[in-house]
Amino acid sequence: TLDIILNRRLYLASLASLNDPMEVKTVQAKTVMEASLREIDIDYSKIPSESDLRFATELGLIKAGYDHGTLGDIVLSANTRYYSRICSLSANPRNITMWSHYANGHQGICLELEIAAAMPVRYYCPEKLELLFSREHIAQLLSRVNDKTNAATLKFVYMTEKLQKLHRSKTDAWLYEQEWRILRDERNRYYDLKDGEYLSKILVGERISSLHYDILKKLSPSHVPVVRTMIINGEVR
Repeated sequence: TLDIILNRRLYLASLASLNDPMEVKTVQAKTVMEASLREIDIDYSKIPSESDLRFATELGLIKAGYDHGTLGDIVLSANTRYYSRICSLSANPRNITMWSHYANGHQGICLELEIAAAMPVRYYCPEKLELLFSREHIAQLLSRVNDKTNAATLKFVYMTEKLQKLHRSKTDAWLYEQEWRILRDERNRYYDLKDGEYLSKILVGERISSLHYDILKKLSPSHVPVVRTMIINGEVR
């Protein structure tokens, strides 16, 4: 909390540390890759040509001069590397369940941020989520670009985006969280707030200790209000 307020940055946790056992892991990304690559006319098991490497470098998927193995390795490693650390946020600061789970039983706080970097999570029923990333569904979509001049390029980019979407999709059991995510690569442990991004308000739980409340009041910038919440008729207000 102090680090966020004083250093204007957010911690990026590893995907492996998230509390949802259904959260995307590298093995799921591999499943999507392997299930779909059998259906398209690009042999991702081959070593990339010089033109492939130039294209991947231009897209920012790899660094120039680095050996990334096969074409499939390039797409997979690029996505698991870039989307391996995460900061989870919520669009709803008043959800009583969230306060109970993530704010130490209403003894903690909620920081309201004005931030542009976050992307919304999409929620699906388990069957829909499985369908969206199934071999059949991916193959059907990929078949639509067979007659394009740059079919191979389009499919390459599509696979990249498909893997990225895995990291922003969850089952609808988590819908109440209204989650938004900041995703970064494994080299970034923090997201530094940019110009125009700032802490706008601090909401404190109804059961916060007087000591913690006083500390927050003293440390918070003068333009950031510290607001006490109350539970009224089962809602946080």
